[in-house]
Amino acid sequence: MKTATMHWIGCTLATAIAAFSLPGCGSEKHASESVAPDTEGEKEQGPEPTKLNVVFFLSDALRAASLPMYGYKKAVSPQLAMLAEQGLLFKHHHAAASYTRLSVSQMFTGLLSAPSLMASQHSTPIRRALEADVLVLPALLGEHGYHTTLISTHPWFNYPARSTGVFKEHTVLTAYASFSDMMPLIEASLDASVKRGGPFFLYIHSMDTHTPHQLHKTFSDHVGDGKVGRRYYKYDSEIRYTDHHVGLVIAALKARGLLETSIIVFTSDHGDEFLEMGSGWYNMTHGANLRRAILHVPLIIRFPESMELKGVVEDMTSHLDVAPTVARLAVPAADLSRYRFDGEDLSDRLRAKRFAGSGRTTFANKGRFMSMSLSDHPSVDLIYDRWYDRVIPYEHKVNEDNYPLPTAIEPNEQLKGWITKFEKIARGQTDRFRSFQLIPLKPASRKYWGTVVPSRTKHPPVFADTADDRWGIYPGRSVTAQPEEKPGAITLEIDVAPGRYKVGVALRKQAIDRGFKNGMRVALLGTDQKPMVFKAGGSEPVLDMGIHELEDHLQITIDQAVGGVSIAGFYLEYVGEAEEEKQEKIDPELTEQLRALGYVE
Repeated sequence: MKTATMHWIGCTLATAIAAFSLPGCGSEKHASESVAPDTEGEKEQGPEPTKLNVVFFLSDALRAASLPMYGYKKAVSPQLAMLAEQGLLFKHHHAAASYTRLSVSQMFTGLLSAPSLMASQHSTPIRRALEADVLVLPALLGEHGYHTTLISTHPWFNYPARSTGVFKEHTVLTAYASFSDMMPLIEASLDASVKRGGPFFLYIHSMDTHTPHQLHKTFSDHVGDGKVGRRYYKYDSEIRYTDHHVGLVIAALKARGLLETSIIVFTSDHGDEFLEMGSGWYNMTHGANLRRAILHVPLIIRFPESMELKGVVEDMTSHLDVAPTVARLAVPAADLSRYRFDGEDLSDRLRAKRFAGSGRTTFANKGRFMSMSLSDHPSVDLIYDRWYDRVIPYEHKVNEDNYPLPTAIEPNEQLKGWITKFEKIARGQTDRFRSFQLIPLKPASRKYWGTVVPSRTKHPPVFADTADDRWGIYPGRSVTAQPEEKPGAITLEIDVAPGRYKVGVALRKQAIDRGFKNGMRVALLGTDQKPMVFKAGGSEPVLDMGIHELEDHLQITIDQAVGGVSIAGFYLEYVGEAEEEKQEKIDPELTEQLRALGYVE
């Protein structure tokens, strides 16, 4: 989950694929041929209905394959099963990333290349305002009179995160605290909502289904040491535990008379793996790949009974659809035309009970890989591998534990057509590793640490800890060349607010302790400064690059790695506004008056 964010797909991609799958940027482009809403038989809309409350559950790292409504044999989630029977179960719902920070940001904005709304201790960004055409679900609902509240045990919903600015109330408990610890806060929030009146949006982000996995004995039926028991018994108990507390929240809503005026959403940010594909860290937990078990996540939406919306949505859907869809389910009159998003507003399709036949596709991104899933071939995923510049189709068949085992297949003619389209899209994005463009604001404080974002390099950075002469990107930690590696040049960048900064390259202390020498040549792009050579064996944790005036981002190129290099990020110390900005603030009329009086030359 804690992976360095690499955003490189935005409007260009969405526009390129609008004709056959993902809608384009800007809601005026959200009617591609394959997904255009069929309005035949729909009733004319009358006055705006009462705004519905939204209670939004996200259980971190919960895969669909481990829930009975998605085929799992054990009845681990009776409350969620009941919720699905009372509402809509989205059968083929996919996350668009394999780690939390990007996935949650995509879910709340509808953008494949989403600005991060979360921040870890490894990736604290300079806080920047979002562009006006970026849809952020809680912020939009806030504009429509909703009281928005976040309650979470995820440590990345912290002060530097942009999420602190889009919720009116924001409470983060001790990292990885249990769901039961959140219950008093949830009940207090519901009580306050009743007292306050008006619609509310309550986002509950729990961590009980995330590593490190713990056995909840009261919620476990584990006996013996069978294969399934060893692998899943803790996860199963965590799911039962989460399911129980979701039931408690629903009971609390009902007791306060809020259930039938609320939309309830349940989902996850990504799935998880338990060595089903063999040994190795990349087959454990999540973040390293785009396998079906990681991307296929639950989505259940329950509506007030008066809306009579129940059933199974067979269409392929994506986390990119969540923000626009939930916004207009809650507020049907919400105008989304001023926003750009890569997903689709499915609210009209859902109200009209059109749950299949759209022919949609979904996409996901992860450093080395990009994936594409097809409604027409729900058991097949297309995976583009940037290392080898090729697309491989994988067919999935579930094993006895409901894990979707991927097998590479020979494509038929129809799949070959999709592969050709996908290759064109993916190849056009391979060398773009730029962060999301944001409106520059004045820095909120003087010192910043930020993880690096790879920019352009001949050999794309990848997950790798072997001597393959490629830079390795490690989840939320570093860009690294092992001691025996001699990789080519790599460019790293970070967005900044305009001003004068003391610039440094922060090295990873753990790597220094392991004997990394951190010899390298560093060039600061966009300045007159000559490349600086740092000799191997230095002990300083930050390489001093001097003071520079920066416009809106910082770029450095690193090469000639010697003795192992591990870069944790940038160190920036704000020392003042750029000289040009200072001059712009001088009032010309006042200057002339002072000159006439002899006070200035």
